[in-house]
Amino acid sequence: MLFEKNDWEIIEAPRSVLAKKRPMTFCSIWLNVNRLVLDPETVCVEASEYPVMELPEGYGFDVVPVPFYGVSPFGGGLHCATADVHPEGILEDYFPRQVTGF
Repeated sequence: MLFEKNDWEIIEAPRSVLAKKRPMTFCSIWLNVNRLVLDPETVCVEASEYPVMELPEGYGFDVVPVPFYGVSPFGGGLHCATADVHPEGILEDYFPRQVTGF
């Protein structure tokens, strides 16, 4: 789906189905707009976020529902969790001062 510059419009983000933040998470309820784009026509969306799924479907996208809110206590949504799928550079320890046994 190609867009011309004149085709752009302002789209309001759908409200989350969550009334408040999930327990044990630092993520906001706006985590619902965190999506993973697989290709120009396919997006992955949290499976319980029906309003968020309807928006791209209305524009012709294929939407893949993924149950992912259980991961949010670890700090992110679908896009955040897959940010390093194709890492470059050397393997780096991001947690060099871990407590032994954890």
